Amino acid sequence: MSQAAGSGNGAITLSTKFFVEGDFTATVSANRAGMGSVEVGLDAVFGSGSEFAGTADVFFVRQSRVGTTIFAEVDAGSGFTTLHSRSDAAFAKPAQFDLFLIQEFGSTAGNQAAFDNWTIVADSIPAVPEASTWVLLACGLLALRASTRRRGGSAARSTEVDLRSGRLQGRARLS
Repeated sequence: MSQAAGSGNGAITLSTKFFVEGDFTATVSANRAGMGSVEVGLDAVFGSGSEFAGTADVFFVRQSRVGTTIFAEVDAGSGFTTLHSRSDAAFAKPAQFDLFLIQEFGSTAGNQAAFDNWTIVADSIPAVPEASTWVLLACGLLALRASTRRRGGSAARSTEVDLRSGRLQGRARLS
């Protein structure tokens, strides 16, 4: 991730398109060497975020959920240390994840951060059809509807039994 020099504060976010359900652990390695007050990190999003930034130049960030409790941890080289943990019923909702770079405090210099080894392990990642699947389904339904309308508007053939002679007779009728 990189951000060009500018005249004010700014942020860059890279987000997952999928949601996870149940307990999870998300871990990423980050490098923000030489960036001063710029924040980089991992955010689990439950409608409103629960973000935190790392405190060293090269570090691992981990967020995990057990039930309705979120744990935010960082490892700057000597093992994971819990920065904070919070419990809230809102944390039981499906979650998405963001990697972020935030430039604040009037810094106008361009910045860059590197993320690596992003892993997400969860109880459940619900399958969501891709957009192309929905398009194909819609096209198929439209074609089915068109063929049904076409059949209803043209001459349809009916077969009747003549009860006196016992013979089948075919007749065309207009609908």
